[in-house]
Amino acid sequence: MSNSEKSQTELELETVNAAIIQVMKDGVSEYQIYNRKAVYHDLDKLKKIQSRLRNRIARIKQKTGIIARGVRFK
Repeated sequence: MSNSEKSQTELELETVNAAIIQVMKDGVSEYQIYNRKAVYHDLDKLKKIQSRLRNRIARIKQKTGIIARGVRFK
């Protein structure tokens, strides 16, 4: 599925998944270089967001009749 075929929610989920991987890989939640500061989201918070997005996608797919492998039943 290309980016143009993905919903905004699916794109958001990809972003959250990438953030989770980064936090788990680096183990850093905050850092500062000179006067610039970067803060990662808390891992628990990211997992809650991930769960909400997955649930939203599942509900959308259920409403439209789309299931995991693109099979549709009527």
